[in-house]
Amino acid sequence: DGLSVFPLGETTVTFSATDAAGNTGTASATVTVKDQTAPELAAPANAAVAATDADGTAATDAALVTWMASAVATDNVDSSVTITNDAPITFPLGATVVTFTVTDAAGNTSTATATATITDTTAPVIDAPATFVVLGTEAGLPATEQAIVDFFAAVTATDNVDGALTSITNDGPDFYAFGATTVSFTATDAAGNVGTAQTVVNVSLDIVDPELTISESISINVDM
Repeated sequence: DGLSVFPLGETTVTFSATDAAGNTGTASATVTVKDQTAPELAAPANAAVAATDADGTAATDAALVTWMASAVATDNVDSSVTITNDAPITFPLGATVVTFTVTDAAGNTSTATATATITDTTAPVIDAPATFVVLGTEAGLPATEQAIVDFFAAVTATDNVDGALTSITNDGPDFYAFGATTVSFTATDAAGNVGTAQTVVNVSLDIVDPELTISESISINVDM
C-alpha cells in the first residue's frame, strides 16, 4: 500500500503476498523521507566601498548593509531560510573576505564568500576663505608681504583618512597687482584624491569696512 508521493518523515508500508490457495501473508516496513539537500546560496558580487575614515567603514554603513543583504538563498524543502555572515563590526581599509552561511531546518548548510574592498575615494577639504583683502598700494604687493605670507600659512587641508595634510600647493603669483587676483589651492591625499579651493586676493587701498549707525526707532502719528 505504498503512496505515490511519500511525505517528509516516517511512512509505514504494508506488503502482502497471496498464494494460489488464497493464503495471504503480510509484512510491513517504514520509509523515512529526510531533507538531505543543502540550500543553494549565491553570495553578493565583490564590491568596492568608500572609506569613512582611517579605520575604514562601519558594517552599518548603508552601502555595506545593502551589499550584505544582496546574498540570496533557496532550499528545495524550506520556503524561507536565514542567511548569516561573519562580517566584522568595521571593515578596515583594503580587502575583507566575508563568508555567508545558510542552514535549512534539517541542518543542511551551504557557504559562499565575497570580498568587500574599502578604498579612500574622498578628496581632501581645503579651508581657505573665498576672499582675502590686504592693504596695499596702487602698484600692488609682492608675495613676500608679511600679510600675504601669513594668509597662505593659515590655509589648511584635512582628509577623512589621512587627517591633516601639510602639503598644499597654490598658483599664486610672485607679485599681486592692485585689485583682485584669484589663487587656486590644491591638496592631494595618499590615495591620489585631489581637493581644490580658490581665494580672491584683493589688494586694496582701504580694508576697513564702513560703520553703519542707525538711529533709535521713532513713532510717527499720521492724521487721516
